[in-house]
Amino acid sequence: MKINFIRTMKSAGTTVQSILGGYPHQTYILLSEEVYEHGKKTNSWAGTNIYYNRAKTDLMSAPRFVSDSSWTFGFVRNPWDRMVSAWKWSTGGKMSFRQFVTTDIKDMDSKLLIVRPLHVMQIRQTQFKLLTDKNNDIGLLDHICKFENIDNEVKLIREKLGANTNQPVPHLRATSHKHYKEYYTDDLVDIVAKEYEIDIRTFKYEY
Repeated sequence: MKINFIRTMKSAGTTVQSILGGYPHQTYILLSEEVYEHGKKTNSWAGTNIYYNRAKTDLMSAPRFVSDSSWTFGFVRNPWDRMVSAWKWSTGGKMSFRQFVTTDIKDMDSKLLIVRPLHVMQIRQTQFKLLTDKNNDIGLLDHICKFENIDNEVKLIREKLGANTNQPVPHLRATSHKHYKEYYTDDLVDIVAKEYEIDIRTFKYEY
């Protein structure tokens, strides 16, 4: 079976990559044109992942995706929880959560980031856009895994790989923080709801 993993960020990506390792698969990362071109210009992409400018990409026309023997999946996460994880991963707490949520990425002080501004641009994209090509059709995926149900999702992935489903689930590169609701005020809840409205609606999330 041809396994296609379309990767978001801060949604179990490193964990899934560790599970897929050693099995035939391909990981795809779909990026907005701005992020893609900036990464290409600065030679920021590394590893075996394939990076795409989603505005110019039609995966459904690729034989690998339309084959009866292929299985395409991706992970999503509650946007409010994901924002907290993105903040901690990007800043290490050097910037306040409020500042991270309310400041335009281009205006962020790079001295308060522990990753490249490019990676903040990447992670702040909606999960819907990270999981779809130029057709904006979530039907591209055969299965949408939920971070909140990771144990069962990993079992399914291992079944598709023909791997041992009884192995423990590794939790790699997890950020350490309190429950996400402890970081929010009413206005921050609304800001994230507006920014990720398409994720909330498409993947059926609520605060």
